[in-house]
Amino acid sequence: MKLTDGTQVPLYEWRDARPLAGVRDEAPLPTVLLVHGFGGRAGQMGGFAAPLVAAGYRVIAFDAPAHGAAAGSRSSLPEMLEVTQQVAARLGPLAGVVAHSNGAAAVIAALTRGMQADRVALLAPMPDLESFIQRLASQLGFSASVAKRAQSRVEARYGLPFSALKAATLTPQLTLPTLILHDSGDRIIPLQEVEDLAQVWKAARLEVSDGLGHNRLLRDAAVIAAVVAHLGVATPR
Repeated sequence: MKLTDGTQVPLYEWRDARPLAGVRDEAPLPTVLLVHGFGGRAGQMGGFAAPLVAAGYRVIAFDAPAHGAAAGSRSSLPEMLEVTQQVAARLGPLAGVVAHSNGAAAVIAALTRGMQADRVALLAPMPDLESFIQRLASQLGFSASVAKRAQSRVEARYGLPFSALKAATLTPQLTLPTLILHDSGDRIIPLQEVEDLAQVWKAARLEVSDGLGHNRLLRDAAVIAAVVAHLGVATPR
């Protein structure tokens, strides 16, 4: 798929060749969009594909710029937001979205900017990009002032302040049924941040696992089953 700036992003599709009962072959199946996180790729979300196809969905994923098979050498949350919005607009109203980490943060922002979906499942979402940058800088041995300068450069590049992407300020306006899954041992996104988000997001339900960390959530059978159960069996639009 070509984005408005000319960038090409690969799209991947999973679907059953057989139409749903009573649905003509040419009728579109309800679509679920999978959105990977920073440093990930579409294939990382592949564990959700077969169960969702079995539930009657067409499943679409993409490699964001500078990820997977997509071209590019840099990426950020504002860029992930933009590509998520454009892919979702291309697919039309979505039956569901399953997103991880930075991708989950992009989905939250996209939903407040017109992206349409019936239900959402967010895995290890990143509620606050500024907080994340500060933790990352500390882990890498950089000072808080270096983190602030990095933040200022990204904000200037995209013309979008990090404060405009803070989930706690965006989610009160979202009413679609939302499942949040997070692990108590996540070393990338502290559980406390996600618990604080769930408290202010009335439409969201938080389930906490133990021992999966940040990425093993995507491969865990119980997590995948919970997501599929949340989205439910596909119904023709």
